[in-house]
Amino acid sequence: MNRRDPRSTSRLLAQAILVAGLSSCTPPVEEISALPEPSIDSSLIVGDYLFVSRDQEARVLGPCDHRMMPVLEVATPLARRIASGQEFSLANDTEALALLDSMLHGSDADVRRFYFWIVTKSLARSDGYYSEGVGYWGTQHLFHNPAEFLTAWSECISEGERKKWAWYLAAEEHIGSENQPTDEVLAEYRQRLESATSMFPEAVAIGRERLLVMVDSIYRSSWGTKSTQRQ
Repeated sequence: MNRRDPRSTSRLLAQAILVAGLSSCTPPVEEISALPEPSIDSSLIVGDYLFVSRDQEARVLGPCDHRMMPVLEVATPLARRIASGQEFSLANDTEALALLDSMLHGSDADVRRFYFWIVTKSLARSDGYYSEGVGYWGTQHLFHNPAEFLTAWSECISEGERKKWAWYLAAEEHIGSENQPTDEVLAEYRQRLESATSMFPEAVAIGRERLLVMVDSIYRSSWGTKSTQRQ
């Protein structure tokens, strides 16, 4: 079993306390712009969804599009700024950590998927306590809601964003496994995730294997040399 650095645990507990004190007030509803007309150009079809060009950005039209999620209307101000592509800051720990808490503890799958997407978009500004929280809460989400995490990870974000998530997950695993041999750490990680997803459909298993390959590669390239032998 992996052991977390007590100092890291203390910081994460402090983050959780901050999140617990958030106000439950519902922010004002903002008008959501209409969806653009989809292009049928075959080069824009990815998986089951159509992508259209808008301001040189790729946006998904389907269940993964944040504009199709009713939660957007009652999301936190920070989440709505991120969703709309406005400038945003993660400097306020309480507001930033609330995104992670909603990703894990949202009231239903739609809320959790929306905040998974929001957290993914926030990774470009991630640092400090928030960065550490991404790895911790992301790992909790993966193992508590594996089908939700793997489906959103596989279908709702870009390849570059998938690699970012794999890095945070690998880094979190390294925190609690620093003195274990690399092969042992990764074998245990695979076993835990396979066990957590054993009863889910094949599509989830495919996403799981893609994620495991990325985590394995990142872990070995970043920390494998240092942790191959026990100290």
